[in-house]
Amino acid sequence: MADTCGDLPDECWELVFSRLDHYQHLEPLSVVCKQFLWISSRLQFKLTVVNPTIPLLHKLFVRFQCLKEIDLSEFRGNLEDVLHQIARSSVQIECLNLANQKQFPVKGLKELGSKMKKLKILICSKCILCDSDLQVIATSLPSLEELDISRSGDDDDDDGGGDGDSMLDSNSIGEFTDSGSSFGSFVHEGIEIRKWSSLSGFVTDEGIEVLASKLVKLRKINLLGNSFITDRSLISLSSICVFLSELKVSCCFITQNGIDFVISNSANLVSLSVIGLDFTSPISSLPPHNTPNLFTSARALSDIGLWNVVVSDCFLLKIVEAGLPLKKLTLSYCKKFTIYGIRSILAACCQSLEYLCLRRVDFLTDQCMDDLSPFLQNLTSVDLDSCPSLTNSTFFNLTKTCPKLAEIRMVETSLGKAGFSDNFKKNLQIRSLRLDLNTILKDESLRKYGLVCPNLELLELNHCSKISEEGISKILKSCLKVRELSVIGCRGLSNLGMNADFSKLEVLRASRSGIDDCGLETIGKWCSGLLNLDLEGCLKVTNKGVKEVVGKCRRLRVINLRYCNNVSVEIVAWMVFASPSLRKIIPPGGFVLTKNQRMLFLRHGCLVCNG
Repeated sequence: MADTCGDLPDECWELVFSRLDHYQHLEPLSVVCKQFLWISSRLQFKLTVVNPTIPLLHKLFVRFQCLKEIDLSEFRGNLEDVLHQIARSSVQIECLNLANQKQFPVKGLKELGSKMKKLKILICSKCILCDSDLQVIATSLPSLEELDISRSGDDDDDDGGGDGDSMLDSNSIGEFTDSGSSFGSFVHEGIEIRKWSSLSGFVTDEGIEVLASKLVKLRKINLLGNSFITDRSLISLSSICVFLSELKVSCCFITQNGIDFVISNSANLVSLSVIGLDFTSPISSLPPHNTPNLFTSARALSDIGLWNVVVSDCFLLKIVEAGLPLKKLTLSYCKKFTIYGIRSILAACCQSLEYLCLRRVDFLTDQCMDDLSPFLQNLTSVDLDSCPSLTNSTFFNLTKTCPKLAEIRMVETSLGKAGFSDNFKKNLQIRSLRLDLNTILKDESLRKYGLVCPNLELLELNHCSKISEEGISKILKSCLKVRELSVIGCRGLSNLGMNADFSKLEVLRASRSGIDDCGLETIGKWCSGLLNLDLEGCLKVTNKGVKEVVGKCRRLRVINLRYCNNVSVEIVAWMVFASPSLRKIIPPGGFVLTKNQRMLFLRHGCLVCNG
C-alpha cells in the first residue's frame, strides 16, 4: 500500500479522507505511510487537551499545524501554562473552549490575545467570571465574534435552558441579600437590588457594557444564568454591536422592555433565546392593532426560543403579523398560549419552519398533532418531550406526513400506548430517535418503529423499563445503519439479541442496565466496529465479560467500567496490553494509579483514569 500511495496527488487523498465520518478514523490511516501521516495531520482541526496531554503538547502543535479549535473544558491543571504554550506555538486557532474552569486565566489570555489574531470564538460557560474578567476578554480579544459566558450551558440536546438547578434565580438572590454583605443597593423597576460589582464571581451591567464598547464585531453572545444583569446590558449590546445576530439571555432583572429594545434595534438579529419572562404584561396583552408590532423591525429573525415563559396567543399572532421567516421555534415549559396560537404560527411559517420544539405542552394530544400535521411538511427535526398525552398515533403520523423529517424527540410521553395499523409508510429520511423515559414502551412498538425508519443511525431508549433484548434485536435487524445506541438504565435488558448484524454500531451506552457477561459476549461477536462502550454501574458484568468484549472488538477506543463492582482492578493492565486500539479506560472503583503506572500506560497510547 505504501508503495502505491504516491499514484494519487495529496489533494485527491485529502478529499477522500475528508469524507470520513469521524476524525478518529484518521488515526489508522496515519500509520500507513508518511504521506498519509502528513495528510491526516492537516485534517485534524480540533484538539482536546486533558492533563496527561501536557508533556506532549509542544509535539502536537508541531504535528497539527492546521488546528482551528482547542478544547480545554476537561483540563484540570495550570491553565496559565497551557495558554502560554498555545501562544508560543505556530498554530492560529479560531475557537478556544475554557468551559468549566474554576479560575479565569487572566495572564494567559492576555498573552494569547497578543498572538492569536484569528481567534473569533471564546467559550467560558460555567466559569466563575466577574466584570474585571470581561474587561480582560474585551481588551485582549477585540476581534471576537462569538462569546459564551453562560453560567448554565446549553445541554447536549439543544435545550437552551441548560441545567435549571444551576441557574441563579430569585431564590438564590434572596440567599445572597440575606447574608449581611456590606455593599450598596439600587432600585430597578421598583425592586431593590444589591449592587454586586464589588462581589467577585458575578457579571453585572458594567461588565457587559465594557464588552459591548470594545467588541464591535460581536455577532453571538450567550448570557444564560447571569442573573444580575438588567435591561442596561441589552440596550448596550443592541445599540453598539451592530452585527449582533444571536442573543441568549435569562430574565431575572431583565424585563420585557429590554427584550423589546433588542427586537426593535437589532436589524441583524437572527436568533433570540429567552428564559423566564412574562410576555403578557398589560401593554402586550392589548389587541395587535392597539400596540406597535416590534417584530416588524427584526426582519432577519428566524429562530425564536422561549423557555419557562408566559406567552399569550396575542404574542404569537404578532410574530405571524410580522411575516417573519421562522426556521426554528421553541416553546419549552411555556404557559398561557393555546392550540389556536400554535396553529396560527405554524400555518404562517409552514414553508420555512425546519425545527419545532413544543416541550411540556399539556394540552397537546394526538388529535391536536393530527390537526397541525398539514403545516409540518418541511420539518427536519421535532421535539415533543414531556407531552404526556402523545402516543404511538402521533409518532406514526409524523413519520407519514413529514417527508423531510430526520430527527424525532419524544422523551417522557405515552409512546407504546394506543394501537397502530400495518398500513404504515416508510420514512427513509429519519436518522435519529430519542425516546427516553417512555415507561410503557414495549418490544412490539420498537419493531414497528424499525420498519418505519430503516435508515436510523441514532437510537436512545434510556430508562425505558419495558423493553427487552427481543425488541432491541428486532429494531436493529430492520435498521442496519444504527451507529449509536443508548439504553442507559434499562434494567430488564441483558443482551442486544442474537444473530443480528450490529457491525455498524460504534457507540453503546449501557450504563446501569442489565447487561451481563453473556450480553458482552454477544457484543464482542456481533459489534466488530464498536469504538465506545459505557458499562458504568452494570453490576452483572465480571472480568470474563470484559475480556470477551475487549478481546474481540479490535477497534474499541473507550471503555467505562466505573461502579462495575464485580470487575477486579487487575483487569486494567490486561486491557491496556491486550488491546492496542484502546485510548481511554475508566476503571472500576478502588483503582488508583501510581505516576509510573500512568506513564507506562500512556506510552502504550492509553489514558487510564482513577477509579
